[in-house]
Amino acid sequence: MTQEVYVAHADGAVLASDSLIIREDEAGRRERLTQRKLFALGTRAAIVSGGAAIGIDLSRQLAHAVASRGLNEIGEIIAFAPDFLRQGYSAYVDATRQWYAGHPGAYQRLYFLIAGCAADGLAQALLLGSEQISVPLTPLPVQRVVSMPRRLMLEVQLSRLAGRISLPELADYVLRQLALLAQKESETVGGPFDAVIITPHGMRPALLNAR
Repeated sequence: MTQEVYVAHADGAVLASDSLIIREDEAGRRERLTQRKLFALGTRAAIVSGGAAIGIDLSRQLAHAVASRGLNEIGEIIAFAPDFLRQGYSAYVDATRQWYAGHPGAYQRLYFLIAGCAADGLAQALLLGSEQISVPLTPLPVQRVVSMPRRLMLEVQLSRLAGRISLPELADYVLRQLALLAQKESETVGGPFDAVIITPHGMRPALLNAR
């Protein structure tokens, strides 16, 4: 019930997310909600979460912690974030252990993707994930393109385009692909969409160009 995309580019990076959340109550009724999943970390980095909704709260907490500590370099943020997120996730697991034991079919996957750009222009990213509630967050391999959940055809398309078009054009393409996914798979992907263009000079929102 989510879609996030990261693409590294020679001039920086693009990070994007949908905003759909599906909440299920005790009676099994499903409710569609909209909530932002992308948060700035300093001026040249951002985080998105995928999977369980607790990722949104933990991402927001990380953004506050990064700001309060004055962290701005992507290297510093990547070094700080894993332990912070693991501690928050561990506290959540302890608080909800009994509930998950009574709801074995509940969705349990959780992912965090942090992306940023160093002052020298190099794009860097960190991916942490857990497939089930009893497993701690673990670092996962990060390629030039990451989609959560995996969409191999989209990743191939973005890998080919990243070396041929500008960073703003790449961001525009990512937003258009998210919009297409929302049309085709409205039960799992939904707008509005958030996207940022990250460069050594800072970070700015990516807007869909009118055509």
